[in-house]
This record gives sequence, structure tokens and C-alpha cells, in this order.
Amino acid sequence: MNKINTEWFKSILLKITALFKTINELNDADYFKPLHETKRMILGHVYKEVSLIEKHRNEVMFCTDVYGNPTCGIISQKNDWCIICGSHSFILWTPKGTVRFEDENFLGAHDLRQIDDNTVEILIDPWSDKAAIWRFNIATEHAVKIRDFDDYKGKEYTNDVDW
Repeated sequence: MNKINTEWFKSILLKITALFKTINELNDADYFKPLHETKRMILGHVYKEVSLIEKHRNEVMFCTDVYGNPTCGIISQKNDWCIICGSHSFILWTPKGTVRFEDENFLGAHDLRQIDDNTVEILIDPWSDKAAIWRFNIATEHAVKIRDFDDYKGKEYTNDVDW
């Protein structure tokens, strides 16, 4: 798996901060789409620009852009990492930094779920030929394919995929 470290997102951070002065304005914005939320954080996007915001301090913790709109995201239960996926993106944020992974296996991610403190499962487009479930370890940045996922192939699209 190739990874590309990114530190250039600070310029986007300034754009987002200028656009939204408070978390209330952010929540009221018609164009802000939440991806995931915990009691402490909210992860969402305005088109291709993604932000992780600490709600109580109204502080942008992380901001980046993705190619195309993101399809899913998750914040860890301990609020110490988040993952954003899109049709062409797989991004891991931790307080230590941001890593963009270029791995064909994660293209078309449809959903994410946390398994434990350092593990997330990734559901790849359930209607495609590459439909599968992958397990990704945050600490090691290593992924393993769990199984193919053919349950929805040939079926009509739905937002609620049981996996």
C-alpha cells in the first residue's frame, strides 16, 4: 500500500475557518453534509472539502480535500483518529498527521465501521465486481481482505446495506 503524507491542508483549513465562524453556522449550512459525529467531534464536508471539528471549542482539527465528494467517514470512539473515504480517496487522520493511501482495493468505499480501538472495516461498493469487506489496522496501517461481498450484486441500490 502506497501512502502519501500531506501537510498542505492548512491552506484549506483557513478557507473553511473563513467560511464558517461557529459550529452553529456550520450545522445550519445547507451545503455542509455530516459524515459522522460523536459527542465531541463532527466530521463532514462541503463538496470535496472535508473537516473534522471539535464541537466544544469550535476548533477545526483537520481539513483536507478529496477527489470528488467523500462517500463515508468515521471518527473513532475515543476521538483520536478519523477516516474519510471517497470514490478515489482513503485518508487517515491522527493527531500525529494525515496519510493518504493510494490503494485500488479501497476505491469505491461505501461504508465504515469501527471494530475496536485500532481497527475499522471497510465495505467496498456492494454492487460492483470488487465488492468486499476489508479490515484496516490504524496503528500498523495494514489492510487485509476479510471476504468478498456479493449480497447486493444485481440488486437495486439502497442506502441501507446490511453487512
